[in-house]
Amino acid sequence: LTSWINATRKRHLRDFAKLQHDRREAVLHRERTEGYRASVEEDAVREAQERAEAERRRQAEEEEERRREELEARREVLRESLPEEPEPGAAGASTIALRFADGTRDQRRFPSDAPIDSIFDWIDVEHEIERERLELGTMNGSRTFVHGAGEASTIEGAGLGRMTALRVGIVEGSSEDAGEDDETEGDESEEYSD
Repeated sequence: LTSWINATRKRHLRDFAKLQHDRREAVLHRERTEGYRASVEEDAVREAQERAEAERRRQAEEEEERRREELEARREVLRESLPEEPEPGAAGASTIALRFADGTRDQRRFPSDAPIDSIFDWIDVEHEIERERLELGTMNGSRTFVHGAGEASTIEGAGLGRMTALRVGIVEGSSEDAGEDDETEGDESEEYSD
């Protein structure tokens, strides 16, 4: 019996080796096919995600462009609606000086009976900071003003004198220029009164 088994084994050794080889090749072929299929599916998902991301970026760019155009149109209307700047020394004129968080300064004269929101409009037009994001405060910090708050209707009604200096700050929670949010308090002597 042993000799018969050995003889059979020798006779079919090549066939057995070929069967094992074919089985291994079939397993490898199945793994390659499944890997290829998974790769194709992953590529399709990735391409779909890239298309969706590109579409989101395109929509965001269009929205930003639309918003920028609206802002430019609004600023042009605000520029035209600003009151005429009175002559230096004119009666009933208030000089408003601004100090921005980055240290820059600006000033302009307004009629005392001009709406206080015209100061915000001027800053929006000239310095391109949206007026809704602004907070104006007196230099000593005793009073603050925000656009549209309706605290006082005119510059004179708000208690701003002939010469007034204001700090310009950005209202908390704004999305732009976090470095401009707050002004560091310094002991500065100003030529303007509060």
